[in-house]
Amino acid sequence: MYYQCNEKLENLNVMQKQNIIKEKVLSNLPKDYVFLDYYYYIKGCSLSTFHRDVTSGQKYLNTKYPTYTVILYEYTCDFLSLCPNSHNQFPFIYSKPVDISGNLNTVVIFNSDILHE
Repeated sequence: MYYQCNEKLENLNVMQKQNIIKEKVLSNLPKDYVFLDYYYYIKGCSLSTFHRDVTSGQKYLNTKYPTYTVILYEYTCDFLSLCPNSHNQFPFIYSKPVDISGNLNTVVIFNSDILHE
């Protein structure tokens, strides 16, 4: 599962962007979801292998409901590849990766346990 949306984020500071993204993300999740107010800024490519965001994933945190990763891409290009439904596939993966791309300031939301690169 992934969700992609575009917002007008040009000329906004980090806090303004984060507030807009937070509101948009929470409007697409079930009631009572909590948004953790922290962020990492990654310049360039930091990971180039398939992985899961295990330290923020549902299995690691032992949460009742799924956890999600939210990424703001500040460029136009191919963003990431992910394996659909891989959050339900352990330890073997049966799905082929799909590429996610978009324009400047696209926000991508996906289950933290999905295998992605």
